[in-house]
Amino acid sequence: MRIAVAGSTGLIGSALVPALEAAGHEVVRLIRPATAGADGIEWDPEAGTLDGRDLAGIEAVINLAGRSIGSRRWSDGEMSLVESSRVESTALLARVISGMESGPSILINASAVGFYGDRPHERLDESSSPGDGFFPDVCVAWEQAAAPAVVAGLRVAFLRTGIVLSAGGGALDRILAPVGPKWLSPYRWGLGGWIGNGRNIWPWIALDDEIR
Repeated sequence: MRIAVAGSTGLIGSALVPALEAAGHEVVRLIRPATAGADGIEWDPEAGTLDGRDLAGIEAVINLAGRSIGSRRWSDGEMSLVESSRVESTALLARVISGMESGPSILINASAVGFYGDRPHERLDESSSPGDGFFPDVCVAWEQAAAPAVVAGLRVAFLRTGIVLSAGGGALDRILAPVGPKWLSPYRWGLGGWIGNGRNIWPWIALDDEIR
């Protein structure tokens, strides 16, 4: 297949692209205008620009775009960027591909288990309602932004991913070093204490399984 991937430089995307290529697929990256030396289809979610003609021949789109949620303090401004980076990119892709006469037939769009909120005593699945709070609200808006593709009859899959663990970075880095550099952290040596109240729910998935 010929597959377009947005968010190809993140933890998941940087592992997904070579895995797809190794499986015989042709991968085309969606890149921002300021990305130096990168080849791919140029797009700008903040400006709402993506030329559908550049997606001609693309059979599937995988959208992993979104600002990291774990590397900065959640100020009001940061939370606004976390939401807009997800909603704007999804809305732009859905709008463009839904308006193509012969475009991609499937959109695989990132989402998160944050959709369900903090409900440690409930068994949750795809039919469960969203939770309450900032990130459930983000996930609802994120998925709703794909509505044009759904209405147009494309297959749309939302990846309500758990916390992706990898030795290459992401959440595992923050577990090992919640404050300060990783090599100084007592958590690296099994000497750290609880973060929070000790009853925190962490639905996790290994990066290899996420890619599969």
